[in-house]
Amino acid sequence: MPRVLRLFLVSLLVSACSQSADKESPDAGPQGNDALGELRVPLDLQGPVDGKADMDEPAAETVADLAPQGPQPPAPPPYAGTCPTFTAGTNKILAGTRQRSFELFLPPHPYDNGAGLVFVWHGNGDTGKSLAGYFLAQEAANEYNAIVVAPSNCCNDNFNDCCDFSMTWNMGTFSDKEADLAVFDGILACIDEQFNIDNRRVYTTGFSAGSLWSSFLVVNRGQYLAAATIFSGGTGLVVDYATPGNKMPVLLAWGGTADVYMGVVDFQVMTLDFSEKLRADGHFVAQCNHGLGHTVPFGGPTWGHRWLFAHQWGDEGSPFDGGLSADFPDYCLIPE
Repeated sequence: MPRVLRLFLVSLLVSACSQSADKESPDAGPQGNDALGELRVPLDLQGPVDGKADMDEPAAETVADLAPQGPQPPAPPPYAGTCPTFTAGTNKILAGTRQRSFELFLPPHPYDNGAGLVFVWHGNGDTGKSLAGYFLAQEAANEYNAIVVAPSNCCNDNFNDCCDFSMTWNMGTFSDKEADLAVFDGILACIDEQFNIDNRRVYTTGFSAGSLWSSFLVVNRGQYLAAATIFSGGTGLVVDYATPGNKMPVLLAWGGTADVYMGVVDFQVMTLDFSEKLRADGHFVAQCNHGLGHTVPFGGPTWGHRWLFAHQWGDEGSPFDGGLSADFPDYCLIPE
């Protein structure tokens, strides 16, 4: 993409983000959004944010307590320093030179071998805590025996100490990509050290700018990922495509031709670009065009998690090789 267009895009996004810090979009609602994907959810619809389960814990003997078997991904990148001790709720980690925060949701038996790890990345103007509620983070932790982390790009809740106002996450041509890669790398390394996770069950998902960042991670940290669910992300305008370090199943969801921001950020174009290039590289892809514009459809997080946890690193093929199950809406398909 020409340098002038990239600079124009960044300037638009900087302006939109600075405005979103002062006031919410008048259209924001349970599935509304502003800037690059703020998703506001009423408190009574949000999942728990303190890491406590809403349901009875399963008996300890029903949780897998066996060492992971089969092919293994590379060991997580080493953390520079001593890992903090993480607890359910809000945590901080030193990533590069900055203290970064994230929400942590734990399954009933997090110290048993075999827990997975899911990264949930928020959109512009939003927070990890807010999106984690809509993405049913605690419910996913309980149901799938997984640790869920939802980082925030800002270092405080006043939105005056954010690491990249223009893109939310550092992934653009003129961004310091290492700043947010250090967040992913550090959390992965320290969660693995403390909880002894199953490294074959590491996933990424998100919405809008968070899905652009997930797309960036598929390309740049794919060697650690088992699968990805992308709601309005993709490649070709903000994220440059390169062959990922691992062949993984990727579900791509978007809102049709209306999934456009400021007439410049066309998520349909980027999603289809990502799909075409992933499939050309031999990745298994599902496409879900919900046609509702720039939002996450109702029920999307549920079948998005279903996709993630049906796969693990090193699998040959997918349970959905023969077609998607009834868990998925009719607008989801496996492209030819």
